[in-house]
This record gives sequence, C-alpha cells and structure tokens, in this order.
Amino acid sequence: MPVICWFRRDLRLADHRALHAAVAASAGEVIPVFIFDDAILHDGYVGAALTGVTLAMLTALDHDLRQLGSRLIVRHGQPLAELQALVRETQASGVYWNRDYLPYAIKRDTAVKLWLRQAGLQAHSFHDSVLVEPEGLKTKGQQKPYLVFGSYVKRWSELAYAQAEQLVPAPTKLVPPDADLSSLPIPSLADLGFELQQTLPTLGEAAAQQRLSQFFDRRRSLSVLKYDDARELPAEAGTSQLSVDLRMGSISIRQCLQRAVDLLTEPLSAEQRQGVDTWIKELAWRDYYTQLIYHNPQMLKQSLDPRYDQIEWRNDPAEFSAWQQGQTGYPIVDAGQRQLNQMAWMHNRVRMISASFLVKDLLIDWRWGERYFMQQLCDADPTANNGGWQWAAGSSGPSAQPYFRIFNPIAQSKKHDPHGTYIRRFVPELANVPNRYIHEPWTMPQTLQEHLGCVIGRDYPAPLVDHGFARERALAAYREALQQPAEE
Repeated sequence: MPVICWFRRDLRLADHRALHAAVAASAGEVIPVFIFDDAILHDGYVGAALTGVTLAMLTALDHDLRQLGSRLIVRHGQPLAELQALVRETQASGVYWNRDYLPYAIKRDTAVKLWLRQAGLQAHSFHDSVLVEPEGLKTKGQQKPYLVFGSYVKRWSELAYAQAEQLVPAPTKLVPPDADLSSLPIPSLADLGFELQQTLPTLGEAAAQQRLSQFFDRRRSLSVLKYDDARELPAEAGTSQLSVDLRMGSISIRQCLQRAVDLLTEPLSAEQRQGVDTWIKELAWRDYYTQLIYHNPQMLKQSLDPRYDQIEWRNDPAEFSAWQQGQTGYPIVDAGQRQLNQMAWMHNRVRMISASFLVKDLLIDWRWGERYFMQQLCDADPTANNGGWQWAAGSSGPSAQPYFRIFNPIAQSKKHDPHGTYIRRFVPELANVPNRYIHEPWTMPQTLQEHLGCVIGRDYPAPLVDHGFARERALAAYREALQQPAEE
C-alpha cells in the first residue's frame, strides 16, 4: 500500500528522514505532497520573499521527483482535511513527515497524528530539521531547558556531532502516483496574493549543494577557513549564504555539519580551525533559538524577560518608515536596509547594527522590526529572527546583549566596513564621498558636499537622531522599566 510523505520545510530528497523511512516502508510507493495552508500564508507574518523561496524550491523539488519517476502532489487548504481527502483517494496506509517545533506546527501535527491513529493508520514523524531536538538537551542538575547559550553549546556539541554520521541517501527510484490523482499546479506569487519587489537567489537542492561546496572549497580566498574574520565584513562574500536553504530545507543541517566535521580531520592552521569551529557554532545558535521558542512559545509575541515589556517605546511611525527605507542618515544602517529591500537578505553583522539602531537609538519596539524582517527576508525564520531581535533588545534573558550595551553605528561602520565598500554598494548617493567622511557624511565641509553633489539634507538625509543623545535616552527608558515590578 502507498504511504504519504508530507513535505513542509524540508524541500529536498537527500538526507530526508521522513522520505527515506516512507520509501523503506512502501517499497518506493510514496505519494509526495505539499499543502498550501492559509493559516500560514495569510497571517500577515510571512512575506512575499519567503513565499517566493518556497515556490521556487517546490518547483525544483517537483523536477527532482520527476527524475525519479514521481511527481509532487500539491493541495491547498486546511492540512488535516487535505490529508484526510488524500488518504481516501489513495488508500494510503499512513503519513510520514519531519517535525516542526513552532507552536502552530505542533498543534497542527498533533491533530493529524491523533486522527491517523484513531483511523488505524500509521503516523510517523522524524527528527530532521535540527541537530539536537528541543527536548533532547536540558541542564544536568534540574533538567530544565538551557537559557545561556555558552552552557548550551558545550552540551550541544556532545550530541550534535553524532548526527553528522547519520545521513540517509536520497531514493533512486519512486513508484509514480496514480495518473488520475489530482494535483494543483504550483501557484505563482500573484496567485497567492503576493507581489515581490526583491530579487531572489537561485534556489533548489542542486543550488544549495553548490553553495555548500563553494563555501568549503579550500581554493577560494573566502572559504569556511576564513569564516571567523570574514563573517564580520559585509562587503565581502565571507558567509555561506546557506540560511535560505536551511530555512526551507533544500539542504539538510546534517550535511552541513558533516562537511565541517570532515574538514576538521584535515591538517589545518589554528586560524583555519577557528573558522570551521565558528561556523559550526552558528549551526548551534540555530538549534538554540529553536529550543528557546519551543519551551517559551510566548516569545513570539512577548519579551522572554517580561520586565522589558514595560519599556515606554516612542514608536514614531515616520522614523520607523525612514528606517525601513534606509533613510536614517546613518550609512551602515541605510546600506543594510536597502540590501534587505533589494535582495531579501541582509548580512548578519548589519542585521545586528540595524536592530540595535531601531530599538536603542529610535526607541521603537523590537516587535516592529522583527515583523518587518519576517516580511522581507528570504531566510525569514521565526525562531532565529525572534531570537536575534530579542538579543538586540536585551529582552531574551542571560544570552541577550545587556541592555546597556548599545551599538554605536559609526564605530560599527568603521570597524566592519572600514573603506565604505558596502555602504557605497547600497547607498549610491555616497559613492564619491571620501573614506574620511563615509561613515558620518554630515561632518563633511559644506563646500565639499556641494562639490561632490552630496548635500546632506538634500541628496542624503541628515541623521534622524544624535547617537549620543539617543543612547542616554534609551538607557533612561530601560532603567525605568527595569526598576518597575514585573507584571503578572
């Protein structure tokens, strides 16, 4: 009898645990299905960029399935109802899927599992999207979830490395679904009510594997071996660019870790080994934020430390709009926002700078920025995005940036984009500004501004706020909130 493999955020064939188990259980008689769920599509949280990524990866997945003699069955509706209908149509004996740890997904999957078991059908879910599951790692003494990343990652390493040795192969052939089994066409963004203004990278399992191989190519000047330093330079291609692939699963996280672990067995300098170790730690952050949301689902709407929900935010709509559009007058912040608006992606160091500026310099609620990033990023992940914003706001407990650490956008710009290369790429108004003034162009003499055709306040905005003043204002607002008793 056939079985259903329910694809969600795992749009690949290689090292896909649910698919591998489904093939083994049914001698390849697998019905691959993806269900467009309006509860996700139209909740206002997921934007056009991530939806566009999903559509492109589904197209690539369908192509890859057809190479094996199969095809992707596409449905649109409430997942439980669609799976019930599909079971009736195919007489499938069960459903296989990989676990998702977000609150809505847990509720959805619990309902599916309950119905399948009550109907006497198989319900099999698998550990796949993270290296260490949220329930798999707790403090040794009290058996509580870790709040401090430093403590978490030490234990994480003990469990995660074993996962790199447990890859499963892609199927080599599948039994095609019945020709009469109906499937919707993969829709366009317009069909789903979205309009994309940004450009997306090449997507799909083959593209993801190519990105992984390029990042681990020792012949490249900015391979993983240089990651520890290069990851901090937004003008350089020093990151893996795999976040979009990990988000919707066109590559498995175990494949990523395996490449890193294998590389560590080769002769490496201390600097090179540090590059690989630092990249592995980024995979740990991904797992850490997943378990943080899993154990604290209220974080999706509230501060993990409730005292931070008592901050009196200014929430100026005009200033928020200026930040969104990259018109704050701070070049590094504006470059980051414009990169986001053009490419649906922003360099991680600049994400931190931009988030700190919005929350601390403008005193705008971190939830405003978190939602905007979710709507604009092609790698928008509720766990990592929320974790990053609460880190910047200082509101996520022991592993957050302390509230009194406030990024100076000028100092950050000088440190991480010393020659202004990144700034000039995304803020062309400043293309001819000398290095001496590129990080704070308002300090240019008026005659030079006129000569360069870059008059501050006319051709490029004056700073929205003085950073020194804004820093003191933020500290005062935070101190006042933290002195208040926490609300029940």
